[in-house]
Amino acid sequence: VACTHMLAKGGSVGGEDMVWDYPTFNPEYKMREYRWVYAIAAGGNTSRWFDTAVKIDRKAGAVSASWSAPGIFLTEFDFVPRAAGGSEGGDGGDGGDGEDD
Repeated sequence: VACTHMLAKGGSVGGEDMVWDYPTFNPEYKMREYRWVYAIAAGGNTSRWFDTAVKIDRKAGAVSASWSAPGIFLTEFDFVPRAAGGSEGGDGGDGGDGEDD
């Protein structure tokens, strides 16, 4: 199972084990501690491909948000930070509560 080490027991979508891969994060945090990881995941045991986007909170060891739609399959993400001053902190992707927490 790929990339499960960041999730605490029950930290996945729906509390079941989740296979996810191709993690990425805000490149402005390279060589520094970061909190949020974005990845693609198999939506369940019957998924035939990566069909869910997940935002993983490394501090909590849990998926904090996910997105999927019927018939949509995903490939590796590229992280594009918001323009300078475009958010109130966080990872540049959601104006969250900060990477350094």
